[in-house]
Amino acid sequence: MNRYLQERKGRWYFRIRVPKMLQPHLNTEISYPIWGIDINTANARCMVLGERLKFIFEQAKSGVISMGILNLFVRETCANILYRDSKGMFSQVTPPERYEAAMGHYQTAIQERNAKAATEFIRLVNNQGVPIDPDNPNDLPIIMNYCQGMIETCRILKERASGNIRNGFDAPDEHGNWSTALSQDDITIPQGEPPWFTDESAGESLEQLVEFAKPTPKEELGNTIRAPETPFGRAMSRVRQLEALTIKRSSDLKRWQRAAVQWNAPQSPAPLQPSAPAQPIAAASLPYGIRKVKTLKEGIEEYVHEKTSSGKMDRKARNTMSAFLSLLEECFGSERKLHDIDRAMIVKLRSEVLPRYPSNRKKRFPDKSLNELLKMTPAPDPIGAKTQNHYLSGCSTFFNWCVQCGYMANNPARGLVEKAELADLTEQRPPFTPKELKQIFADIADMPGQSNFQSKLYEMRYWIPLIGLYQGMRLNEICQLHLDDVCVVDGLPCLRIQPSKERQQKVKNSSSIRTIPIHSVLLKLGFLDYVVTRWEKKRRKNDQLFEELTRTEDGYLRKMQYFNRRIHERLKISKRKSFHSFRHNFDTELSNKEPNAFLIQCLDGHARQGELGARYSKGNLQAMKETLEKVDYGLDMFKIMGRKPLTTTAVQDHTKRLIELTATAAR
Repeated sequence: MNRYLQERKGRWYFRIRVPKMLQPHLNTEISYPIWGIDINTANARCMVLGERLKFIFEQAKSGVISMGILNLFVRETCANILYRDSKGMFSQVTPPERYEAAMGHYQTAIQERNAKAATEFIRLVNNQGVPIDPDNPNDLPIIMNYCQGMIETCRILKERASGNIRNGFDAPDEHGNWSTALSQDDITIPQGEPPWFTDESAGESLEQLVEFAKPTPKEELGNTIRAPETPFGRAMSRVRQLEALTIKRSSDLKRWQRAAVQWNAPQSPAPLQPSAPAQPIAAASLPYGIRKVKTLKEGIEEYVHEKTSSGKMDRKARNTMSAFLSLLEECFGSERKLHDIDRAMIVKLRSEVLPRYPSNRKKRFPDKSLNELLKMTPAPDPIGAKTQNHYLSGCSTFFNWCVQCGYMANNPARGLVEKAELADLTEQRPPFTPKELKQIFADIADMPGQSNFQSKLYEMRYWIPLIGLYQGMRLNEICQLHLDDVCVVDGLPCLRIQPSKERQQKVKNSSSIRTIPIHSVLLKLGFLDYVVTRWEKKRRKNDQLFEELTRTEDGYLRKMQYFNRRIHERLKISKRKSFHSFRHNFDTELSNKEPNAFLIQCLDGHARQGELGARYSKGNLQAMKETLEKVDYGLDMFKIMGRKPLTTTAVQDHTKRLIELTATAAR
């Protein structure tokens, strides 16, 4: 077996690594499963395909093949060689629509006088020692002449692919003209005069269309065309020579006539009748690889409508999406065509705009434009590296959607989003120190004696931080708890975290759905006593565990956002720390004491590793309880909170009463 044919889990695959500079356009590797052909044939085809792709990669790296068509071209080549029958492998016929799309690309270049649309030609000619600058108006006629020749090239190949040999090149039309399908604005060759091509074998495939720019030995070029020894003359000679190598007039027209008879003629032999004059082909307006032209504003409106129409996107996700899409529109202009956004523009966004883009822009600078913000000295506090990556990742997702819709040929942001491991390490919420924990809970215990004390909010402000510290739960997971989410399973008081459409409870992911034992510190502080009291309250507002909390699009946590402001402003704790730091305290404590990572993941709701852990395994409650009790921060929480710990008997009494109340409510 060759190096391109590999076996994975009992199946055969074709696989080849993609050069690093092409990975943004093709991914890190190209892999296709082998099906429908025997292994010997697959081995031969994989060898042919591997060598063909290596040659294509070299062409792409040298600029011969445009990056805009590279992905489509590679996929077509793989499909042709791997999955077509043996006859198709050696007689690949490119669909006429591909040539028409290529014609549209060069036609648009002529109409817009866009010299940069022929980069493959410019690079090749420059490599041959003829300096051509796309920004130099004096060199524009040379490049436009090349585009005109390529239009005629594609037109004839399109006619050949459609089975028409009387295309004005392989055979003249009934009026003796060599080309009538294009107007004088499209092609400058006088009517009735054959073009510049040589008598060689004909080229028919898209690969030959792309390979036209391969440097050719001088002996192949011969002396077919001579031009004055000036830069313009040499460039014109090269243009015509390239055209001569791309579309070559057959030396045996009878072969084409026989083919035409096989394609179109009736069963009985009959002379080939002259065809009607070719009709002018409408100038295609779409660049190659684009099915529909959309402005950035139109694309964003469609994208937002599609993503929000299902109603599943929450407010935070909508705001994040709106932020990076608004930045795109502000940077590039709402009327810019999507297919005009290139990689250089995204690199500039990443390197020059995002590092200076201010955080909380709408609140801090509501009236300033992006240009004004970027010119401010000193620069305002920018968004962090992690947020910059989120913006770039969002843009990349949007561009992927545009590619799927046919508004862009490729994703210009692909491969630019960094993993940013270092940013994650520096920007993640650090845990509280023991001194800070003591300071926080002493302040909570002291609240009733403060002048601005709000008694109706005190219960949630008291218990929610304690639950966060000793259970490692996320803030909204705690705030959305209902009374029956505090339950008794196998004799152990537990908290149940689960989604509910009726109650509008949500979880971060499937691993977050869990039932976890309650820490003994909470039980001895009287947590079950609080729950039982809530159950027995005759006139309660709702069935929530903390009835004063109200739900918004972000969940039930709005009224607990005071916590971060309080520790930052009143206690002067670093702004990098927040309520979520309790979760980091919890994970850090268990990671240093519990060798079984699976039990930690079951307690804190992190994703379990592997399909077995994620899908099928559930932690044993007794084992989870033993692990949970290892959480000990070296604090005397009873002394800090000013409470005596309840006895084991009192906790058991509360547990029995909870069982009775939940059983009665379930009837």
